[in-house]
Amino acid sequence: MPAGFEAATRSFVAAERDGGRLHTWIAEDDGVFLGIVSIMLWARPPQPEDLRTAEAYIINMYVPPNNQRRGIGRLLLDECIDSADQLGIRKFLLHSTEEGRRLYQARGFEAKSNWMELPVKP
Repeated sequence: MPAGFEAATRSFVAAERDGGRLHTWIAEDDGVFLGIVSIMLWARPPQPEDLRTAEAYIINMYVPPNNQRRGIGRLLLDECIDSADQLGIRKFLLHSTEEGRRLYQARGFEAKSNWMELPVKP
């Protein structure tokens, strides 16, 4: 890791959390960590057909291998999706691993290919 990466990440997470843009759900059983999901809210202008002004990017969905295939990821994802009305979310987005794709598709996520990006060199 480059020097300063951990400090920059901690600062970023704290600012997003304190600004109300980062939301996290943690599953645990009797104090034992079972899994996590986090979303970042992106402000978007209202649309004529949908006045909600947030899109949620799922940045962190993790269930340790020893807890997978027990429904924990599904429960975490459902809690996250159920927050849409409260947080004013009109759309969820994510980048999926191959192993996670089935879970997301079962919850109605669709693969899209209309994304373009332009990296800006540091």
